[in-house]
Amino acid sequence: MAIAGITVAVAASMGANAAYSVVNVDIVPKRAATALGIMEFAFAIAGFLAPAITGWVLNLRGSFFDSFLLMTGLALSSVLVVLLFHHPDRDREGAIARR
Repeated sequence: MAIAGITVAVAASMGANAAYSVVNVDIVPKRAATALGIMEFAFAIAGFLAPAITGWVLNLRGSFFDSFLLMTGLALSSVLVVLLFHHPDRDREGAIARR
């Protein structure tokens, strides 16, 4: 049962990966590869730092609960950043007007 749950979780988390390339092409079509490279670099840094920070918080507080609270706060802050700065329709209209 645990293996089935992990399989479903990994499949669900990887399902969104295809959208990353499309988002870059939509936002910056002339620099999509550069934008994807920068985004992948940020993902790699996050993948490196997440276990270290989780371990640090665990040693500091003695509970994984605080690490999960930190992760939740960071995830919500990323949603806030996207909501504040990502305006593809407005950006597209500005690009069309500049042509």
